[in-house]
Amino acid sequence: MGYKQRVAAEIQASGRRPEDRLALWEAILRSFESTGAEGVQDDLAKRMGHIRRRFDALLVKLEDML
Repeated sequence: MGYKQRVAAEIQASGRRPEDRLALWEAILRSFESTGAEGVQDDLAKRMGHIRRRFDALLVKLEDML
């Protein structure tokens, strides 16, 4: 079993939301295979930007509620 399969097996066997973490792992693999480490960095930066924007929007809603 290669490292890709071992990581996927560990993700599926561990804790909460393994399907989300497995999907992220597969996206990282695709990015790395197509564009290398720089592609992974760009992909993760985009994902983090999206999460940050959603978090900021939720904070604004929470502040409005208070």
